[in-house]
Amino acid sequence: MWLFFKEAHECYQTEVIGCGKLYHRYKKDFLNSHSYTDCQYAAGKNEHKKNFYIMEEFLEEREDLVVIFFTKVDFEYHDYKALHHKFNTTEPPPNGQYLHGKPPSILQTAQDPKPKQDFQCYFDSTQLNLIARHANEVHLFSADVSEEDMRKLFSCQVCKQLKARSNRRVAFFFDILCVSTTYICR
Repeated sequence: MWLFFKEAHECYQTEVIGCGKLYHRYKKDFLNSHSYTDCQYAAGKNEHKKNFYIMEEFLEEREDLVVIFFTKVDFEYHDYKALHHKFNTTEPPPNGQYLHGKPPSILQTAQDPKPKQDFQCYFDSTQLNLIARHANEVHLFSADVSEEDMRKLFSCQVCKQLKARSNRRVAFFFDILCVSTTYICR
């Protein structure tokens, strides 16, 4: 769900704030481009369908939260958690209060819509620790890596150079990581 909201934020920044696209066009285009999943398992398909309808309800009924959270240049995991909490625990304002047809002043103060580069994933400390441990066990890189090294790698902020021992092994490692997290997250 986090990745879905992060993508919706980046699309909003680019299309609505950056290019001036009408909100109702953004909303329809975004939802139409996420109708289907490539997951082959029933659990994954059900999770995608649930997430899709949550996003649809959010974009249709909670423009107040869209304005609060999607006009921010950066949308981090803690922002998503706050948005998700407000979405689940508060009622929308009366109709018409936050319509994009009458943009509030916060829309005019939005900064550069250029999205921050990252792999668009979120791993907690336990998961990053496991990834680092497995990378070290199979000697993925020429030097051992830490949990912090993996955190920086996935957020495109690598400070030290990571040299692969085998590009093929790195490709397989990340492919398996991608497949397993796609099934879990969708």
